[in-house]
This record gives sequence, C-alpha cells and structure tokens, in this order.
Amino acid sequence: MGLRIGRAGGLYLNTGTYAAPVWIEVLLARDVTSNIESETADADSRAAGIWGADVVVKLTLSVDFQMVWDTAVAYVLSMYNAAIAGGSQEFAIMDGKMTDPTAVGIRALCCYSKFSRPEPLRDIMVADVTIKPTYSANPPAQITGS
Repeated sequence: MGLRIGRAGGLYLNTGTYAAPVWIEVLLARDVTSNIESETADADSRAAGIWGADVVVKLTLSVDFQMVWDTAVAYVLSMYNAAIAGGSQEFAIMDGKMTDPTAVGIRALCCYSKFSRPEPLRDIMVADVTIKPTYSANPPAQITGS
C-alpha cells in the first residue's frame, strides 16, 4: 500500500511475551511521532573526490505521543505504573493496523524517558509520553503486519 494518513497508523503494546506477542492497540494515543536518527562517522577518502562521505555507526529511536488520560483503560495504568517504576514494555509502532500484512513498523522493548501529565483548566487530561529502546536480548527490529 502507498500513501497512508496519520490515523491509519497504530501504536501497540505487547501484553504477551517476545516469542508469543499479544498486541493491544493503544487506541487512546494521538499524534504519534517516531524519530529515527543516525550517528555518523567520517569516511572521507580521496576516492570521493570533492565530496565528503559519512557512514552510519548507530541508529537511535524515540517515539513521542499523547495519550488521553483514562484510568478505566487497563493499559493506561499499566504504562503509568511501568513509567514510575522505571520499568520497560514492548511496543510496535506501525504505519497501519497490525492485522494488515502491508503494514510496516518497528518492534522494541522500551523504557519511558518522559511521562508528563498536564492538568489544564479547560481541557481533558492527557499524558505526554516519550519511549526509547532499552537494554534487551532482542534489539529493535523492523516488522510487518500479519
């Protein structure tokens, strides 16, 4: 599939194991942004002529999103509890639904580097969340829907 609109994407929380994942869509998430950045090293040589050359030596991922604060939804409390305990949870950040075989994304065990909950006077509560991959036997990996 080609062009996709933002709301077609999916943020998923794994409530199973790595080997047997049970993906729960985080339906209360909005404005999900996945940031992939690279660290490069200088690979200039005379062979490149006047052009400089860099090579990627490390990739980093961070995912920012807002989540409607509704504590009647189990994953909201699960994520909040993991954040305040310094824990980690596995996520999949997809460009479509997990059930769509043409959807692609990244699967990673993540820690919470930000979990803010503003309390505006004239709006609903939301959580502003940033997750990043953490130490794991299973590094981040590209996946497709099923």
